[in-house]
Amino acid sequence: MIYNLLRFIKIFGTSIKSVAFLFVLFPLTVFAQSETVDNFLVKFYAAVFKPFGYLMLSVAVVVFLWGLFRFIANSDNEEEVSVGKRNMMWGIIGITIIVSVWGIMGFICNTIGACG
Repeated sequence: MIYNLLRFIKIFGTSIKSVAFLFVLFPLTVFAQSETVDNFLVKFYAAVFKPFGYLMLSVAVVVFLWGLFRFIANSDNEEEVSVGKRNMMWGIIGITIIVSVWGIMGFICNTIGACG
């Protein structure tokens, strides 16, 4: 009896796990139908966009500061100075892009009144 049960689980184990996962996921899909675009934007903005933006802004500032450090510390080596200038330029470009995207996203959220 136990051997047959173990054999059944071994054969259909992935199917059973898949069905169990769907039963767990089913209430989320039912509740997702009542989700409005405004609520989705608020949740997306708060859960994904803000943390990702902060992370990317931090990376851009670190790239800029690393370029500044290389520029100042190796002022006698022209190759290192050019690498430092390039890093500072890409840091400034990254900061500009991130702040612009934040502004556009804020404009869109304020226009439709979604992101509180």
